[in-house]
Amino acid sequence: MPERLEALQQSVVDRRVKADAEVQVRIDELSRERTTAEDKLRRLYQLVADGIAEPDDMLKEQIGKLKADRERAHSALERIENQGAAASRLDLDKLVRFGQLMRSNITNGGIPFRKAYLRSLIDAVEVEQHVVRIHGSKTVLERAVLADRFTQPGVAILHGSGAP
Repeated sequence: MPERLEALQQSVVDRRVKADAEVQVRIDELSRERTTAEDKLRRLYQLVADGIAEPDDMLKEQIGKLKADRERAHSALERIENQGAAASRLDLDKLVRFGQLMRSNITNGGIPFRKAYLRSLIDAVEVEQHVVRIHGSKTVLERAVLADRFTQPGVAILHGSGAP
């Protein structure tokens, strides 16, 4: 059983690494957009300060657009940073504890609780002559493990969509 847990953990880690790389690409793009907008604003302000350009309607419109671009990039960067800071990492101990807790709740919980518990994590079950395969979303499982939502009977159950 620990080999299966380690394989599951590695799969989740691999997916997380790929997602983190994609997020980093987006962070780099947003940082460049913000820096570009700031540089352009600085140059426009310098032109006005040096008396080369007059603050007419067209210039004011361009400054407004650049400020909006800078703010949009800055806000998106803040959202990404806040999401990254809130994300916990899945480790083997959490996965083992979750497996033990799930086994206990399935064995000892009330029937309605057991059904809801399993429906929240399992999408399909295939039964063959000598093999049973259980399919579910690794994302939903990861969220459940990290959120510790199943620690006690009667707590909120994740639904099929993965939303609490």
